Amino acid sequence: MLSGISNACLIAVINGAAQTVSDRAVNWRYTLLYALLAGIFFYSKKYTLDQSSELVEWVINRLRHRLADKVRRTELSTLNKYGTATIYARISQDATIISNVTTTLINSVQSVVMVVFTLLYVAMISLWSFVLIGAGLGLGISYYLGFSGRFRELWQVVSVKETAFYEKLDHILKGFKEIRINRRKNEDVFRNYEEVNNATRDHRIRTSKQYNLLLIFTQVFFYLMLGVILFVLPKFHTEHADAVIKVVTALLFISGPLEGIIFSMQSFANANNSAANLLALEAQLEEELKQPSVES
Repeated sequence: MLSGISNACLIAVINGAAQTVSDRAVNWRYTLLYALLAGIFFYSKKYTLDQSSELVEWVINRLRHRLADKVRRTELSTLNKYGTATIYARISQDATIISNVTTTLINSVQSVVMVVFTLLYVAMISLWSFVLIGAGLGLGISYYLGFSGRFRELWQVVSVKETAFYEKLDHILKGFKEIRINRRKNEDVFRNYEEVNNATRDHRIRTSKQYNLLLIFTQVFFYLMLGVILFVLPKFHTEHADAVIKVVTALLFISGPLEGIIFSMQSFANANNSAANLLALEAQLEEELKQPSVES
């Protein structure tokens, strides 16, 4: 959070320093503030990323430990019921997806903090710009929430396809000796593998295209909003003309973080689906362990 705040404060310092440059005056106060805020941003972000990465890896390690412990204590019928490929996909692939999204998550949280404090800065210099930007962001969030259910379903289907892929690959590896001496079965097994592999590819492409459409829409909407602030608003509110440069500078400064937040939505949805898969598997194994043992 501190890195996001310091990053937002840099905008005010940059605008203030730009004013002194236009006045042909060197202001060492802005120079020292800029260096101080840049240093705070660097060290706070490094500390946050290091601590969050360590925490997430520790949590995933414990979760994998619990799942493996439950698997070793369960019955063979349970493994046959859920499939070894499903268990393997959950413990390996889903856990890896969550681990890889850690940095993206932290960067997005910091970007959100930066955007919020930048909007507060915009509100201080131009209330009309703040209202317009807030309305635009509200419409963008509403647009995404309207499709969030659809995106969730898409990633659930991707997860099912990925599990089926692991099952077909498992058939090839476990039946290697048999398919090597039986050409017909070799072709049938590989044909099934290809069908699942191609279906997984096609569904991932469709899912990515849905997110690409959302990304393009939000980017176009952002630049339309920027154009309104730059060209239209000063015509109706002359007092806005004096602050338009500062507002545009602030918007350009947060355009990167906003784009990063939008890009991260796909990773978050995928990671959220993976976390749900892991917790569901753990609950299923826990329920199986409560059943009376066959040997007893």
